[in-house]
Amino acid sequence: MLMKKKIIIACICLASAVLLTMAGWMIFSRVGGVSYSGSFAAAVSSRVVLERGENGVPLIQAKTIEDAYFGLGYLHCQDRYQVMEYFRAVAAGGAAGVIGKDGAVIDRLARSMEFAGKARDMAGRIAEPYAGWLREYVKGVNEARGRLEMKDIVRRPWRPDDVIAILMLREWANAFLNNKENMFLFSREETSVNLGEIIPEDLVFYYSEHESDCADVVRKLKKIVKRHIGFFDRGYSFYLPAQKTKEKYPVTAFSFDDELSLYPGWYPVHIHTEDRIIKAVTHAGLPFMFAGNNLDISFCGFTAAIDAQDFVAETIIKTGKTYQYLGPAGWHDFKVIRDRGAAVNATENGPVLNDVLGGGHYGSTVVTVRSFLFGENYIVSLFDIPFAKSVAEAEARARGVMSLPRVYLFASDDTVVRAWSGMVPARARTDYAFRNGPDAVWTGMTDLSTFRDRFDQQMAAGSAFLGDAPGPARDFSLREEGRYERLQRIINRKKRFTGQDVGSALTDKYSINAGLFLPLFLAILADNPMASARLSRIYFQNWKCRMKTDFVGPTIFHVLLQKFIYETYRDELKDGINDVMENWDLLIPRFHAIAEENRSPLFNDTTTYAVEHRETIFDRSFLGAMRLLNRNVSHDINDWSWGNLHRGHFSIPGSGDKFEDVPFSGSSDTLLLGSVGPDLKPVTVTSLSGFFGIEESLLFMNFAYSTDRRSRFYHGTAGPAGTLSFHEVSGTYFITVTPEKK
Repeated sequence: MLMKKKIIIACICLASAVLLTMAGWMIFSRVGGVSYSGSFAAAVSSRVVLERGENGVPLIQAKTIEDAYFGLGYLHCQDRYQVMEYFRAVAAGGAAGVIGKDGAVIDRLARSMEFAGKARDMAGRIAEPYAGWLREYVKGVNEARGRLEMKDIVRRPWRPDDVIAILMLREWANAFLNNKENMFLFSREETSVNLGEIIPEDLVFYYSEHESDCADVVRKLKKIVKRHIGFFDRGYSFYLPAQKTKEKYPVTAFSFDDELSLYPGWYPVHIHTEDRIIKAVTHAGLPFMFAGNNLDISFCGFTAAIDAQDFVAETIIKTGKTYQYLGPAGWHDFKVIRDRGAAVNATENGPVLNDVLGGGHYGSTVVTVRSFLFGENYIVSLFDIPFAKSVAEAEARARGVMSLPRVYLFASDDTVVRAWSGMVPARARTDYAFRNGPDAVWTGMTDLSTFRDRFDQQMAAGSAFLGDAPGPARDFSLREEGRYERLQRIINRKKRFTGQDVGSALTDKYSINAGLFLPLFLAILADNPMASARLSRIYFQNWKCRMKTDFVGPTIFHVLLQKFIYETYRDELKDGINDVMENWDLLIPRFHAIAEENRSPLFNDTTTYAVEHRETIFDRSFLGAMRLLNRNVSHDINDWSWGNLHRGHFSIPGSGDKFEDVPFSGSSDTLLLGSVGPDLKPVTVTSLSGFFGIEESLLFMNFAYSTDRRSRFYHGTAGPAGTLSFHEVSGTYFITVTPEKK
């Protein structure tokens, strides 16, 4: 009997140990890893299957589009909640705790622009079925948020207006960064040099002495907005008709760019419903498809780099303890936007950016930004375009939309259309950085959707491929003519493209600027007897202008070119030279012209006795470049590879995750973008590219699917996804969502 009791007790202890072990494993599985297999019940109308391939590419299978949006919200939250929640908090004006020293400025900006309040109002005006699709998307977000125990910054469930507020924030910030007036700002009273010789005339803007505080404000705010919000939906697309491909099927390719300071939100996904099959590029936190193929058409949409905002210098006067501003009808009291105890003044043009930046006193003027936000028909168009059954239907969905300027590429088997959409304010072009009085008033809005180009041959469209933009927008566009011409040259040069050829075009690393300057550099270096000059000539002669990470030529070239520009212009620009070099790549076409001609007085410093020539400045620049590379990189020239300097990493906002810097190919002038800052570090890079075809579809992801360190697809563990097949999903992992029992 005693022995029997001992056996029973031992069995109980063993069972308890097993249960404890199982419980411990279950707790670890929930907290220590993200499961991509399993099942649960939720508020869906029919079964939803979230299937993934081994590489992480997801497929949503649902009977209805409503349930598909539920699945999309679940997937976005499962993989990118840190990014989504960061932008939700920024749009709501409550992200200071995760941003740091600039957080108060970003929060004041969001609250003074009233993104959250305007989004709530708009959410109430959106009609069905679109309002229902928004609800289903956030329902999926909240399901994953609770089930996976995601950490919130905004401590409440997601709502449809959160989605709209994020889109408002991103599009407004993108428009703010497109302001041409903030590229090269100069004091009219203090500028004596002919800036048109140095900078393209359409990028030179002046401010008066009493507007100097305004200039400081917009310069500082631009850097903060770029670092913490960034550009949005920027990139390009091109179409190859059937006769240009070896498979005799048309192909649509796409490429998106992002700043390294913020982890990309792009999220490729397959969506299968009862009547639709779509391969799409979505964006975490938003239920919209920005590029894709639905078997009937391919579609790609980008924000166009067109200046649709104006800075306004408001004349002010102090009356007692308060200020008034001078409006069209006389002096007015400011509208006061309360900012959690503080206040931001505003006029009919917008919030006072001096108050947004904080910490300063008013001079005789303050600066506001006149801008506009999209209407609810923009939300409708973003939802409708991916389901269009013809190019004509997609075009119609982009017409008459109240949004910031956009450019689309719509393609079918036999037709391609570049369609413009959105609005541009009607106002005269000026070289004044700050408008005031009657000049600050817009006389109307021009609908860009009346302009379109239809062809049956290859075509390209892009955020900055704007050389042939519609007339009303051309004066206000920021163009990348070199990259556009390079793409056209690649497309026209080859008679037949394979999928590999399309990928090679998207990842083309040819530097347009190197092609321009290398013959000149080699000619000047030919007479230089220094050993480093002879070595540089060898590297240049063996370099085919490709910006590859293991090449030394790109490093010597970029350091030398920067130094050459700096040394040539610093005598004329004096203290303004460092601000100008922030956008040094925009100076290159004009600089190449004067360097080739070799007659410009800009090469000579008139304040010195000796007469200087182009070769004098070049030799000084070359010595400076060699000194910098020897001191800051290595004494061994073989260590000066492009990947050694052109390094960086995507940052997951608010996570505290630290990644190693990795080398990035490309440059500011290559199709595979790797824009080069003054310190040679990459700033904006190609984050996602790929193509849609009948027999093959591919992706190239410069990041990973997940920002959750518990995931097998986490960026810090798996690394960038690289090249992935996007044609179909071969299931390895399955999550099944069934309707809740009533």
